[in-house]
This record gives sequence, structure tokens and C-alpha cells, in this order.
Amino acid sequence: MKYGKPLSIGKMLIRFSNIFLNIFLKIFYSIFQLIQSKIKMNLNSWITSRIIISYDHKRELYKESCNNNNNTVASYYRDYSKILSVYKKASKLNITN
Repeated sequence: MKYGKPLSIGKMLIRFSNIFLNIFLKIFYSIFQLIQSKIKMNLNSWITSRIIISYDHKRELYKESCNNNNNTVASYYRDYSKILSVYKKASKLNITN
């Protein structure tokens, strides 16, 4: 039998640690597999807290206009909705100040 040069203790430790690390990582990755997740992009960055408050107010006006036969409440709701839709479009285009 022909043997190679004897390894020094430092080289043997490095070789054994590499073998151990490879075995350990194979077992580790087989148990704890990587899970791919998709990051959901926030496409509604134009929605501010003020717009949310305005839509809540619009919802309350709608409920009030449905329960009330007063034409002034209904016309106020329609005007408010039109103004809010214009503000929404401007916010989406980042034109608002």
C-alpha cells in the first residue's frame, strides 16, 4: 500500500471540520428547508390617513342619506362623493399638495 504524505495536525483538523460541517449542513437543510415567500408590494401608498377618514365620513353620510328622506343630505352626499373622487385621482397621480 502506498500512502501519501502524512498530514499535519492542523490540516487534519481542517479536513475533519470541513467533513463535519458538510454533513451537518446537509442534515440541517434537509430538515429546515427554505420556504420561498413573496413580498406583497404596497400599491396603495397614495392612501393617507386623511383619505381614510374622508371615506369613513362618506360612509356615514351614505347611511344617513339612506335613512333620511331629506334632499339636502342626499345632495351633500353626492357633492362630497364627487369632491372625494377628484381628490382620490389627484392623490394617485401625486398632484396633491
